[in-house]
Amino acid sequence: MQQRTAWKSALQRATRRSSVLKLALLTWHLLRGGERRDIALLRLRNPRDLFQPAATTRENRYLRLFAVLGERVADTPQTRILSFGCARGDEVVSLRRHFARAHITGIDINPANIRRCRARADIDGRMTFVEGSSLPSASEPFDLVLALSVFRHSDLGDSPASSAHLIKFDDFARLTGTLADGVRPGGYLVLSFANFRFEDTAAAAAFEAAEIIPVKVPYTVTPLYDRNNRLTEGSGNRIAIFRKRGD
Repeated sequence: MQQRTAWKSALQRATRRSSVLKLALLTWHLLRGGERRDIALLRLRNPRDLFQPAATTRENRYLRLFAVLGERVADTPQTRILSFGCARGDEVVSLRRHFARAHITGIDINPANIRRCRARADIDGRMTFVEGSSLPSASEPFDLVLALSVFRHSDLGDSPASSAHLIKFDDFARLTGTLADGVRPGGYLVLSFANFRFEDTAAAAAFEAAEIIPVKVPYTVTPLYDRNNRLTEGSGNRIAIFRKRGD
């Protein structure tokens, strides 16, 4: 696994330096089809607010986290949960096992992901999927908003000195500010494996840190960047649970 990580980092450095290699990799992924093609098309389109182009996910990836949230968030028909960056829907389906009665909304910037979500046989009438990078218009506040492995870019795995060529703190602050506005007082915002700290944003003033869980994943490197997109000490390999102040 360490050899694989080192090889991937070397390829990322070479790709950043060579536009020819970047084009060759893009063409190869387009020809391969499937999920690789979907990601390549997303990179080509490069929509505003794109952070993580990959859709790496699996069901029951956050069992411990969902168990903790199940103790904090009531499971009722009125409970509203948002999975921001829901990928192919595995996270939403996993959430359903912990919140059987809640209404769960999944949002993803990749239209191919949303098509796959809606086509799944294991979704139900209280799951909604939306294409985009912002909250649904006129949406009611959510009791729980999750952005898990969303605010990071896989091409930063070799920890370059700046993240600005791929993702920027100002965009992170703007998007997480929108998510924060969508959390009801007393509700929760959860972020994991992010290249920036929510605590560094203005929106964080309305929240308190309920729990910060460091996560050791040997093959996942999530470097941390400051407000100026500069590499800092520390790691983004963590799950951070924030509670919005208020009743």
